Amino acid sequence: MDMFDGRAGVWVTICKNPGASGRLLLVKHGNKVDAHKGRVQLSAWLSDDERVTWNGGLILDERKGISYPDGFQAPDGILYISYDRNRATEGEILMPRVTEADVLARQLVAPKSKLKMPISGPLGRKQTRVANESCNEKPLVAASDAPHRRAADSAGRIACG
Repeated sequence: MDMFDGRAGVWVTICKNPGASGRLLLVKHGNKVDAHKGRVQLSAWLSDDERVTWNGGLILDERKGISYPDGFQAPDGILYISYDRNRATEGEILMPRVTEADVLARQLVAPKSKLKMPISGPLGRKQTRVANESCNEKPLVAASDAPHRRAADSAGRIACG
């Protein structure tokens, strides 16, 4: 469930774990359960007492521009959490694979645990070969960058730039 936590002033994602423990998983920004400083330091927390207290605080990604977390727990107990990073620029979607033990220890302790695994990267820009006559090369540049990197004269010749 997504909800607004007025104490922390942030949207958080809380998932009821169907695994053996039945704990609640909180994924939020910040390295403290009751505070944050923008979309930075995505962290995971666990509650044994229906959100009265939160334990752990594993930092899933310390970078800026982290948003829209979601997650679930697989039958084997592994927690899978997806999130965006810099949606408007890099456009990455990443996924940590962690355990409740990792979250509680605030570090990776399980052998198969891993952070920042890419699910999807930028769609990329269409690549176009642009002739560079004065340098005798044909460099590969992004089509959207081509107008900024070259200029054609009235005869259609491309100048280095």
